[in-house]
Amino acid sequence: MQVTATITNSTPQQIFPNGTTTTLALNVEQFPGANAASNFYNSTSFGYTADNGSGSYMSTNPYRQVTGHSPTIARGAYKLGLTSLTNISMNIITQQDEFVVWGTASFVPQ
Repeated sequence: MQVTATITNSTPQQIFPNGTTTTLALNVEQFPGANAASNFYNSTSFGYTADNGSGSYMSTNPYRQVTGHSPTIARGAYKLGLTSLTNISMNIITQQDEFVVWGTASFVPQ
């Protein structure tokens, strides 16, 4: 499944000012099992910085809502893309047991 969303910030923050646009383009795939998902995660996340579940995009709540239990594997990684004063982009990937979510996030201040 592919999910694309654009969100405009309407609350003032120090890092991203009011009017900042965040665009997410994500792929969600359920593999036959955690081993197949781990193989895909390992090959796709090569060269990324490990997040180990500390990032805000690593919430286990959606997994728990879909499966009824918490994942035994929950890991993530990211890689900053081209960065300028007007655009910050990041490639992200997360694995929670047999599910892998990967894609890009970009932040454009207004």
